[in-house]
Amino acid sequence: MKRSYRVAAVAALFALGAGGAFAAPLHPLKERDLRSLVTLLSPAIAPDGKHVALIVRRADFEKNKYRNELVLVDARTGATRTLVRERDDAGDPVWSPSGDRLAYVATPAKEPEAKDEPSPQLYVLRMDGGEPVRVTDAKKGVDAFAWRPDGHGFAYLARDVAPDDKRIKAHDDWFEITDNAWTSRAAPVSTHLWTIAADGKHAHRVTHGTWSLVGGTVYAPDGRSVFAVRAPSASTNHYRARAVVRVDLANGGVRAISLGRADSVDVAPDGKHLLFGAEHPQAFSQTELVVSDLDGRHAGDRSARLDRNVQFGLFTAHGAVVVGANDRTRDRLFSLAPDGAPHALPLGEVDLNGGATVAHDGTLAFIGATPAHPSELYVLRANAPAPQRLTRYNDRVAAHALGGTRTIVWRSADGFEADGVLTEPVNAVRGRTYSLMVLIHGGPTSTSRESFSSLAQLMAARGWYVFQPNYRGSDNLGRRWALATVPRITSAPAQDVLDGVDAVLKLGVVDTTRIGVSGWSEGGLLTSWLIGHDHRWRAAMSGAAVNDWTGYADMTDAKDFSPSFIGRSPWTGPRERALYDAESPLTYAANVKTPTLIMTDAGDQRVPTPLSYEFYHAVRATGTPVEMVVFPVNGHFPTDPLHREEVNHRWIDWFARHF
Repeated sequence: MKRSYRVAAVAALFALGAGGAFAAPLHPLKERDLRSLVTLLSPAIAPDGKHVALIVRRADFEKNKYRNELVLVDARTGATRTLVRERDDAGDPVWSPSGDRLAYVATPAKEPEAKDEPSPQLYVLRMDGGEPVRVTDAKKGVDAFAWRPDGHGFAYLARDVAPDDKRIKAHDDWFEITDNAWTSRAAPVSTHLWTIAADGKHAHRVTHGTWSLVGGTVYAPDGRSVFAVRAPSASTNHYRARAVVRVDLANGGVRAISLGRADSVDVAPDGKHLLFGAEHPQAFSQTELVVSDLDGRHAGDRSARLDRNVQFGLFTAHGAVVVGANDRTRDRLFSLAPDGAPHALPLGEVDLNGGATVAHDGTLAFIGATPAHPSELYVLRANAPAPQRLTRYNDRVAAHALGGTRTIVWRSADGFEADGVLTEPVNAVRGRTYSLMVLIHGGPTSTSRESFSSLAQLMAARGWYVFQPNYRGSDNLGRRWALATVPRITSAPAQDVLDGVDAVLKLGVVDTTRIGVSGWSEGGLLTSWLIGHDHRWRAAMSGAAVNDWTGYADMTDAKDFSPSFIGRSPWTGPRERALYDAESPLTYAANVKTPTLIMTDAGDQRVPTPLSYEFYHAVRATGTPVEMVVFPVNGHFPTDPLHREEVNHRWIDWFARHF
């Protein structure tokens, strides 16, 4: 059982000061305390392993935006040096092959006479001093880039200018719908490959067509071609149709390397092998790691024996592959031997909580978190018994009294062993009972983990137990568990949640008259379903929920989701429509008796906003207390600091009013 009582931190806080007085006791976390939370992104270790480039993101609440800094961290001492200050979207640092320069993407300042808003461009910074040099002038910005093997140039992806841009500016701007999301305001535009010299000269477009390139790129060892991931059309909504391709830089020719969904691609240090993510032939919702020759032959599933949804893969210098993957209630780093044998790396209580990167000598740098400490930068050296923490950006948040966490395991009705995370109230007293918040993760291909959760800790600070269940479809227990949600995408996971709640109640620590249920996205879906099928809940919050699967299938930008998890379009026959309706919470809205808060963004392209409106009006018609809050922003969850803070505030306040 992992507890958040930090012996070293407590000892330090209670050490005698100059006057002999003791420091004040730790206080529970409050919403405003999270304003100091720092997000760490995109770690990139230098080829020699001596430094790590890192994006440090802080919230600017006065201007309601995030400020990024590009920071250099000494991999031995943790000493930091800021390279680029307060750029709104500086990101994706990549070292040159020799380690003498660092490239990154950022949006330049708007020129006074410019009519259009600036777009992200590629910059290069010399490590021996000097100002960053802007390399690209892409009209619609740079999406991704890669250094040429000799360090003298780049390949990059850039979105095309709309072919009818003049017509659109003249307000003759209608467009035809095919597989667009309901939020579309223009026809989709392709993204294609360009090359450019490191000094910004000789920009050259390589590919053309109605198809599109997505994700990152990587050069072949000879520098004459580039590997990338191709989508069959300008619309990237059909994510299962993406494949790895090799692009000839001389003539723009494109040759397929993989078949089926691909997520990313990399080249091994030996220059002879590719590494790419691909869906398992049967378990399509689980990403496997495939190693092949450069031409795609002799492809083998390196992660088959691991049997986890792979987040990324990194080649090491000695032929092993390091991957990140959720495993039960942890997010671990594994080393995969050439025969696929997995070995969990020694992270102790540290969970992977972001990206990872590897140097030539095998040193790993990664973003990690513990149950009692938010994200920091860590390094793990070859044969080291544990990782070394390099940064202390979030010590201020970690200095609060936090609720201890532990894993809860139960058996589902059909024999699966499921798990979840239980966070106890801060300063819980043995023998007392407390309110229980059931906090359901989204996805479904995600996992609730023991590592630090700001929302769960805010709830624990209110004196509540917080239960975060992992239901079938979660990506922490392998292929069978991931696929066990098909085609009962709602009803089967909901039963897992109920079974998990029953397991928590057996502990005897919960006031059974004060149980709440809540979640966002898939968590919102399951919340909407549970309040229509079970009446134990004191209150509920359903955020961005798929309340109607037919509406979702027609309007979302993730067009492959419902056909994969439920079946063919509901419009293809009465049997299909009946299945979609049977798994939709809207069908059972008349049964809702629980006071419910509904929240969503005004322009949610992933889970269409109208689905929340439908459920709101359906519940409201029954006379059940229901409120709906819409945030006037686009996206599946607010991305600005103030609206994100307001989501947390309303979420917690709703239950504080009802518990």
